[in-house]
Amino acid sequence: MYKEAMPVFLNGGKTAVLLIHGYLGSPYDVEYLADRLNSKGFTVSVPRLPGHGTNADDFLLSGGKDWLRKVYDSYMELDSRYEKVVIAGFSMGALLAVIAAAEFKPEKLILIAPPLTTRRRLLLFASPVIKIFVKSMNKNCRIKTNSEYEEYLKKEYWSKDWTKAASDILFLQLKALRLLSTLESQVLLVLSERDSTIPIKVSEIAGKRIRRLTEKRVFNSDHMIFKGEDKERAAEIIIDWLKKN
Repeated sequence: MYKEAMPVFLNGGKTAVLLIHGYLGSPYDVEYLADRLNSKGFTVSVPRLPGHGTNADDFLLSGGKDWLRKVYDSYMELDSRYEKVVIAGFSMGALLAVIAAAEFKPEKLILIAPPLTTRRRLLLFASPVIKIFVKSMNKNCRIKTNSEYEEYLKKEYWSKDWTKAASDILFLQLKALRLLSTLESQVLLVLSERDSTIPIKVSEIAGKRIRRLTEKRVFNSDHMIFKGEDKERAAEIIIDWLKKN
């Protein structure tokens, strides 16, 4: 297994941040943010979601309930050891973060590019039917890779549309949308204008449904915000927000 796929745990202070990576990714996606948070005194845990970062066979054996269970287990472990636990989620990890926050009611919740709607809604809504007939469909993946690990992920994961997983994301999306209005946590929303996956309309959805949406920030970045030019500024804003009373 590539080291980039391994879970990350960075011991720090009495406040722990459970940081959840995105769909078809790994802890590597949010490694920069994890390091920055830890440098400011936070304990940071980035679990690897089941089936992610290893190989396609593992992925086919996992699903939405497995991903959510990993988040629940990770939160409960941190909650037993630290005074305060914050939940932060990137992309699909933000859907898991919403569902976990509705259950555990942390003081603060950070949603980074949450897919409350997506630019591929047709595939999501058709996936419960399509998955009956095919496990995956080849696609033209145009993602530019910058490392051997990313090239591996492109081959194993990104070059296909995974129909069962798409159906699981739809389930998580609908569940998270239902739960938004029940959240008791203070919420920070982070979006990117040039995100080819998550439309800026998400801001409107969140604004209408989240009662304690205390701050929204939009960057001129693509979907992988913590690998791009805005990563330093985005990390600083998140750190500053966490340090507010």
